[in-house]
Order: sequence, then C-alpha cells, then structure tokens
Amino acid sequence: MARVTDHSLPSIGSERDVGLRFTQRDFDTFAQLSGDTNPIHVDPEFAATTRFGGTVAHGMLLFAAANAAINRWIGGRLNLHEQQLMFPAPTFADEDVSLRLTIQPDQDATRRRVDFMMTASSGDTCRGRALVGFDELRTGRSAPDTVPTEAVALKGLRIGMQAERTRVLSANDIRTFAELTRDPHPGYGDSSPIVPPALLGGAISDLLGVSLPGPGSNWLKQTYRFHRHVLAGDEVRSSVAITRLRPAKN
Repeated sequence: MARVTDHSLPSIGSERDVGLRFTQRDFDTFAQLSGDTNPIHVDPEFAATTRFGGTVAHGMLLFAAANAAINRWIGGRLNLHEQQLMFPAPTFADEDVSLRLTIQPDQDATRRRVDFMMTASSGDTCRGRALVGFDELRTGRSAPDTVPTEAVALKGLRIGMQAERTRVLSANDIRTFAELTRDPHPGYGDSSPIVPPALLGGAISDLLGVSLPGPGSNWLKQTYRFHRHVLAGDEVRSSVAITRLRPAKN
C-alpha cells in the first residue's frame, strides 16, 4: 500500500545543484558514528604517506551527503530502496565539491531514480543513483552476484575469509548524524528514530576499512538494497566475506 504523504515526487528531468565542503572534523565525527577509523580518513600523518597524500572522505559520508541533499529537496518520509555508488577519485578535506542531482523515471510510477555526481577540482569524485519513493520498503533478501575469482590468495587474503561485528546505534548517534549531514528526514527525529541508510553502510565500511582487508584499503563501488527500517536500539550484525580476488586490480 502506498504511503499517504503531503509531498510529491519531482518531475522527470528536474535538476538541482548543491555545494558541499567537508572538514577533517566531519571525517572524525563520521568515523566515531560509523566505527570506520581507517587511518586514510582520520590520521593525516598516515594519509600523507599514501598515494592520496592526505585524508579522504569516507565513501559512506559521501553517500550520506547525497541522500541528505535528496531529502532536503523532496522532503517528507521518503524511503531509500536502493543505492548505487562509485568512487572514481578521492574527496579531500576543505575542498569545494559540487553535487548535481537529476530526477530520472523508474518502471514503478510511485518511485524516482535520482542520478547524482560529485565534482571537485580533481574531477568527478563520486557518482551514483538512488531509488526513492514514498511507498513502503519491501521485505526480502538479495542474492549476491556470483563472479569467478581470479586467484585463491593475494597479499595475505584468501577466498572465504570473513569478518563480522555487532553494534547498536542510539537515538543520540542518529541526532548527531542528522546534524552532521543536515538531513531533515522526519524519521530521524521520531521517539524511536530510524537508522539512516548511510550508517548501515558505515557498518560494512567499518569492517572493510578496519578488519578485512583492513587499514589502507579503499572502497571503489557499492550497491545496497534496503528491505526494512532499522530502529535506534536494534542490534545489527554486519558481515563481509571474500568471494573474489583480482590481482590485476591490486
């Protein structure tokens, strides 16, 4: 059943430009919220020795910023059904970033696809597509894509290695997130607030950046599908497993 709302979805082809700027303090705050303390985000001395030459934004912080911009534009209790992201280049602290949002059609008339691109002085740093609507999330389980591996072991990693972590996000964590990202979604202010999608993604980013593969690794692309809301106080178990190794891609 479609949710009754006072808001409407933007017309196809509508565009919006948003200016963004992230600080090291933003990186540090998001690291505390997500648990992703990968030193490429929070340790300027370490990051200076990497190919980046300085700390870079969490991919999930960019996810959060894009989603917040969509929520500010469309308003209401908008649901995020699916999120795709690619990170062709890093986003650094204290640089001006331009975000462009474009509304595209979806085969479901109750939803819209929002294409977005983040651009800094170095070029495009993040691009993706969000599937949004006022209809309810649909329960289910997504089967992972099956792709052949190109190696059994690589740099101490092996097919089948796994890592997992359990955590609980509080209402205060969600308020801090909403303030950090300027996200007005009303669900974040409920008496039992919903956990923002980017913080669910942050639980995976935490594992990738801290546990497996671990510090120094960076995330190139992602696809998420959201089947139901998680509430503050819910115990969430996140897990990652190595299913493919690609020596040519390092």
